[in-house]
Amino acid sequence: MLTRPEILRLDIVSHKQFPKDKLFRLVKIDDVYVLDEGHDMKGRGLYVLKDEETLNKLSSKKLMSRYRLNEEVVMRMKACLIKK
Repeated sequence: MLTRPEILRLDIVSHKQFPKDKLFRLVKIDDVYVLDEGHDMKGRGLYVLKDEETLNKLSSKKLMSRYRLNEEVVMRMKACLIKK
């Protein structure tokens, strides 16, 4: 049997590709990005690596204003990291 290739997505902070299971997915709904924890919402998505250092870079860079992210979304991603 043929095995499927691993699905890779681009992290918006580091611009490197990672497997989907190592990334948070943000979906654009009404010009605002929300956290898609189940990776099943419809719509365009952005991906951020599930790493504390990456989340700190995301909140310190101009990426939040570029992608119209609010602080609440970043805090929810950090909370998900703490749970695991």
